[in-house]
Amino acid sequence: MKTIIAYFSLLLTMVSFSYGQQKPADNAETMIDLYFKSYSGESKYQINTMGEAMVKRTNEMGMWTHPSIARIMKQVKTYKYLNFNSSPENLQKIIAQVSAAANKGNIYKEYFRWETNDVVSSVIYTKGDKKITELDYITLNKGHISVSCFIGDNIDMESIRSLVANK
Repeated sequence: MKTIIAYFSLLLTMVSFSYGQQKPADNAETMIDLYFKSYSGESKYQINTMGEAMVKRTNEMGMWTHPSIARIMKQVKTYKYLNFNSSPENLQKIIAQVSAAANKGNIYKEYFRWETNDVVSSVIYTKGDKKITELDYITLNKGHISVSCFIGDNIDMESIRSLVANK
């Protein structure tokens, strides 16, 4: 899992330099838009969006060395990344609130959750039934939350399984 977090950190760096402020491919609201805007007052709250052209360019350059990330990025049109700081206790409250809202809204399905001693460290959500159009990977680590939102027309489940298995 540390490897995946390291690759997402690299992805964050790329997004920070890209400044591709393009709307998601289908102009629909993402999990970030729906459930995280209310936390915009948190320390170092930042959203970056990598538009379709930048996603395509990074794929052409072979930027993604981790196989599961590379596979997913080939299916993605827009990549959106959110991060901010908060106390570890508050982050657990935030993830509980997001989970409750996602379950209530029935838009997202929880695919996988990492927990140790009742403390959540990561959660993966998917949007779509037959075709996955959004994959959201939320990580919490030492007072920091990051949300990677991958948006595409059809993200295959095998790619998501590979991500969970760290392959």
